Amino acid sequence: MSLPPKNNASTLARNVSYSMAANLTSFLVGVAVILLVPKVIGVEEYGYFQLFLFFIGYVGFFHFGWADGIILRYAGKTWESLSRPRFSGQIHAFLFFEIALWGLFALASWLYFGQGARLFVLLSTAVGAVLVLANTFLRFILQAANRIKVYAFLVLLERLVYLVCVLSVLFFGARDFRFFIMAYLTAQGATLIGALWFCRDLVLARPETARDIFRESAECIRVGIKLMLANVASILILGIIRFGIERAWGIAVFGKISLLLSVVSILFVFVNAASLALLPALRREKQERFRALYLPSRITLTWVLLISFIFAYPASRLVALWLPAYADSLMYLPLILPVCLFESSVSLLTGTYLKVLRREKDFLIGNTAALLVSTVFLVISIPVLHNLALAVLAMPASLAVRSWFLEKRLAARLDVNVMPVFATEVLASAVFIALSLGIGGFTGSILYAVFLLIVFAISRKTFWKTPLPFASFISHMRFKR
Repeated sequence: MSLPPKNNASTLARNVSYSMAANLTSFLVGVAVILLVPKVIGVEEYGYFQLFLFFIGYVGFFHFGWADGIILRYAGKTWESLSRPRFSGQIHAFLFFEIALWGLFALASWLYFGQGARLFVLLSTAVGAVLVLANTFLRFILQAANRIKVYAFLVLLERLVYLVCVLSVLFFGARDFRFFIMAYLTAQGATLIGALWFCRDLVLARPETARDIFRESAECIRVGIKLMLANVASILILGIIRFGIERAWGIAVFGKISLLLSVVSILFVFVNAASLALLPALRREKQERFRALYLPSRITLTWVLLISFIFAYPASRLVALWLPAYADSLMYLPLILPVCLFESSVSLLTGTYLKVLRREKDFLIGNTAALLVSTVFLVISIPVLHNLALAVLAMPASLAVRSWFLEKRLAARLDVNVMPVFATEVLASAVFIALSLGIGGFTGSILYAVFLLIVFAISRKTFWKTPLPFASFISHMRFKR
């Protein structure tokens, strides 16, 4: 018999505020790093630093669904209810596996490359992979148990240590990309120590037997493998294009395009903050309430992001003044900016709801379809046409395909019509790109703002009835212990 429901809206609000505070810090640190590092090191040096970050972005593949299985199986549980022997065994087995795997990778890299900048990048990737994956595994456990405050503290710790290390490198006059990679690894190491401390009652507990550890690990991988493969495809959607750019145009152009993606990705930190608290909260909510919660949030998020595009031109001018060596690449910013729109809708809302509904197969199909689109763009834009603009355009186009597919699947499950919202996103993105490239400047920004006002006026009857996403969410939430 379940306990009577109680209103835990305040808990959700606190969790969101913790995540927002941590991710605001992450935002500020990201801005500082983006503005300072490419300012003081050469374009090629920055390219190698971005290549390291590029590789680090893919190490999540190598938990093979293990960590995803943890979050899918245990999200909504309390910290007290977690089996100490079970999770101790999982943590120990996971760390041993990753150290062995990446040790072999480091050895193979050393034997193949011998020396040079790429060898340092690969060896650093091996070290970073162990640190990042261990952090991810422990953070997923914390998120599943709704310990968002601790999760947020670890994010805060990571970013602050990273900033201090970067500023220290700059203060002592170092200009080699290797020092900035070491700053990143130091931050990850400090965060891992913190995560192990907060999870010490799990880490130090007597683990299960080897047989039980293997059985539990296999079950987590079985449950999480579809989501992991979906995540692999998701990262490759952009990654395959970035890799093609590096191969076709060199490390310098790769660094410039990566800088633009870094600028755009800064907006994701707030989306990630909200999604952290949303997943365990939804796991405690009755599915029949999802329909009332989803559409208001979806509409509001769309309009917030579309309005933010107005500030693209002033932002690009400031970047050009501060980083003149990258000014020639800013013409591609309008092509990249819609990435934020289509990625945010999936990361915060569509993807979170599908995870709760256990629709990992939909993720896999949608991301695979988008990856195929990205691959077609890659073949046409690079080997055939050798057109950098078309290669960059492949990024938002592929993500739009994924967003359309996942929106259709979720809308069918919730019995809502979200296609007008998606159509508005596509139309507004196309108009924004056309005005930015065709007219540009403040005139283009003003015309885009006028366009949004017209669209808003046409859809005002729907939009004005839509409450703010988290106000709506919190007002409807009734959690069970």
